[in-house]
Amino acid sequence: MRDVIAGARQNLVRALATHPVTVDLPADLPPVKLDAILTEQILVNLLGNAAMHTPAGTPVTVRARLTGGKLVLEVADQGPGLPPGDAARWFEKFQRGPGAVAGGTGLGLSLVKGFAEAQGGAVAAGNQPGGGAIFTVRLPTAPLPPMPEETE
Repeated sequence: MRDVIAGARQNLVRALATHPVTVDLPADLPPVKLDAILTEQILVNLLGNAAMHTPAGTPVTVRARLTGGKLVLEVADQGPGLPPGDAARWFEKFQRGPGAVAGGTGLGLSLVKGFAEAQGGAVAAGNQPGGGAIFTVRLPTAPLPPMPEETE
């Protein structure tokens, strides 16, 4: 996961330049079998949205953990959060937030949903108690086979 997150951040160096990003991964998070390209794109879209919809200097956090056989990824910010209403609608095509900057297509979160579902997962959105939005992606995982031991 560390490599997937690093790849997503590398794609957004300029967009995230004014946002401190914290990566919170448990030290004992094992490697998991998933589609690294789709998962990286999920993170690119979520991190890009956090950078676009929060003021400069606003922190962004990426968390990953295993829970009940699923990889749980969270991207949280401390911006204005999501407006009241049905959070599921943000994952529909062509949805744009109020006051969204010109140029976006409104497809980013729809793609996140599609990439998560293509892997048998799901995505949800909400507001954090202390303020800001949080997007949670749950992906099924399969443990990697054990690495063969090297023999001399």
